[in-house]
Amino acid sequence: MNDERGFSLLETMLALLILLMILLSVAQLFGTSVAVNKAADDITQVTSLAAERMEQSKFLGYGGLAAGGSLTADTTGYFDAPSVDDDAAAEFTRRWLLTDNGDHMRIEVRVVATSESQGVVKETTVTAIVADR
Repeated sequence: MNDERGFSLLETMLALLILLMILLSVAQLFGTSVAVNKAADDITQVTSLAAERMEQSKFLGYGGLAAGGSLTADTTGYFDAPSVDDDAAAEFTRRWLLTDNGDHMRIEVRVVATSESQGVVKETTVTAIVADR
């Protein structure tokens, strides 16, 4: 009779292989979650920067706004490159277009994150109308 107890080398190696596969899967999840969180942060920042610029323009009122700008090119006085971190590097490009329609001004603000996260560019465009009162 063989009364030896314990695991054979083959059983131990197989158990370690299964454990390694599980750990590698969990490690990959951590990397994915970091990338997803960065993308979500970029989307939040893009939206916040667009709303901030929109409120600044609306605060000036119809009389304080001058038509001009572009949503696709940097036009002096109608774009900036804000950074939300303390470093000096610009993380976003913010452009606005003001269109005078006689009795109201159409304001369009477009913000684009300068970095891509998982191959996707984060951007948003918001529009508002300021009436001549």
